[in-house]
Amino acid sequence: MRQFMKWWLTTIVFGGIFFAMPPAMVTAQTGNGITSPWPDGNVSGVVTVKGMADHPGFRKWQFDLVLGGEGGHATFLALGEEPVNPAGDLFTWDTSNYPNGRHLLRLRVVHDRLDYIEYFTPITVSNRGAPTYQPPPPIKAESPQEQTHFSGGNN
Repeated sequence: MRQFMKWWLTTIVFGGIFFAMPPAMVTAQTGNGITSPWPDGNVSGVVTVKGMADHPGFRKWQFDLVLGGEGGHATFLALGEEPVNPAGDLFTWDTSNYPNGRHLLRLRVVHDRLDYIEYFTPITVSNRGAPTYQPPPPIKAESPQEQTHFSGGNN
């Protein structure tokens, strides 16, 4: 009898929590992301970027190109104020305006708490005759220089 009570309580407690969760909260975020171009794909010319951008508290989605990959400079590509669900066309991108090289496509889905969830897809831009991305040189720390102090009033 004791084993049965333990099983029954476990089933009620954990089963109740599981079934009490609204399905939208569980499934809405699992399908988000970039479906085209494919990860590690090569892109050139005009490309239709496809995917899903939705959240129960949806505010907007935004695409950026992270030049040179992780840690690189992010360049704005597109913004949408309507959720896209199911997955579909998000925007058309002319890759010839960007340097050749390995980059990251970043999708941010912003929700009602003004926070966001990010999705990344590595891609290689390869347009004939386009320059190749060169990361900026690291910033060098300079030695302290003599400071000039200014004061207001009549000196």
